[in-house]
Amino acid sequence: MPMMSSASRFPRRPVLLTQELDQLRSLLRLVAADNPFYTQKFEAGEVSYSIRHIGDMAESIPLTTRQELIADARANPPFGTNLSYAVSRYAHCHQWQDEAGLHWCWLDTAASWSAMAATGAEVFRAAEVGPEDRVFFLSSYEQQSGTWLPLESGALGGSLCFSAAGLDVQGRWEAIQRLGPTVVVGAAADFRALAEAAPAGVAGAQAPSVRLALGGGRPGEAEAVRVQAARLWPEARVWDYVALPETGVVAFECPARPGVMHLAEPAVFPEIVDPATGRSLDSGEGELVLTTLFRAGSPLVRYRTGCRAALCPDTACECGRHQLAVEGGIGALPAQPA
Repeated sequence: MPMMSSASRFPRRPVLLTQELDQLRSLLRLVAADNPFYTQKFEAGEVSYSIRHIGDMAESIPLTTRQELIADARANPPFGTNLSYAVSRYAHCHQWQDEAGLHWCWLDTAASWSAMAATGAEVFRAAEVGPEDRVFFLSSYEQQSGTWLPLESGALGGSLCFSAAGLDVQGRWEAIQRLGPTVVVGAAADFRALAEAAPAGVAGAQAPSVRLALGGGRPGEAEAVRVQAARLWPEARVWDYVALPETGVVAFECPARPGVMHLAEPAVFPEIVDPATGRSLDSGEGELVLTTLFRAGSPLVRYRTGCRAALCPDTACECGRHQLAVEGGIGALPAQPA
C-alpha cells in the first residue's frame, strides 16, 4: 500500500528504489503467468521477465502504447485482456469515454482500489487538507478517476466530503453557498461553468469559506484552473495535481517549491523517454512513462502516457520527499507515437 507511517512517510531515494524493484519483480512474475495481454506482448518480443536492477526495465521491457490497449479493447470487449485475475476477483469497474469517443472499462480489485485511494490521499496531505476541512467535488471531476475514488481519498484524511454528482451548475453554486466548503475540487471547465453561473459581482463574497481550489487532475490545466478559480475566490490558493484514469494519480504539487511536482512513487515507477525514439533519458524533458505498481490486476507496464515532463536534477526536496520531481508541471504532448 502507498500509505506510510508517520515515522517513514518520506523514505530516502535508495529505500524507494528498493521498494519499487521488489514491486516490479512481483508484477512481472504475475503478468508473465496470468495476464493474457502482457503474456502475448512479451512472448512476441522474447522478453525476459527477470530484472536484476531498475535499469533493466528500460533495457529489456518494451513500452506499452495506448494504441495497443485500444486494439485489445476493441478485439476483446468489454474489458480487454489486460487482466491478471478472473473477472470475479474484481470489485470496481471504472468507465470513461476518451477524446476519440472510445468507451473504456477498467477493472480494479478491492486492494488496488484502496491503494489508489491512499495515493490520492497523499495529494490532499501535501495540500494541507485535513479533518477541519470540508471538500466539495464538482461533478465532472468524477470522470477523471472514477465516481467515488477522489471522494474516498479526501475522506481518508478525515475531511467531510461532498459530491456534486446529480446537480446542475446552478445547483452546485447553491450547494457551495449552503454547505460552506473550504476546498473545491474540479477541472478548469468546472470552475469556468461555476463562475458563469455565479451572480455578477459576487466573486468571493458569497463563499468566503473557500481557501483552496484543487485542480481536476488533467495534464496542462493548471493555469486555466488558476484563472477560473480566481474569478470566484480571488484570495484562494490554487493547488495542482495530475491523474489519468488508466494510471491513477501521476504527480502532485510540491508544498515547498512552486512549479515543481512530485511523481507519485512508489505507487508508480516513472521514466522519461525521448518521444520520437522511445529511448530512456536520464535527464531533461521528454515523455512520461509509467508502470503502475499497485494496480496489478489491470497493470500498465512502461506505459507511454502522452504527457510531457522535465525531470528536476535533484531528488532531495525541501519538503522532505525523495520522489522524482518535474519542473514546470506536466503537459500533454501533441500526439502519442504509435
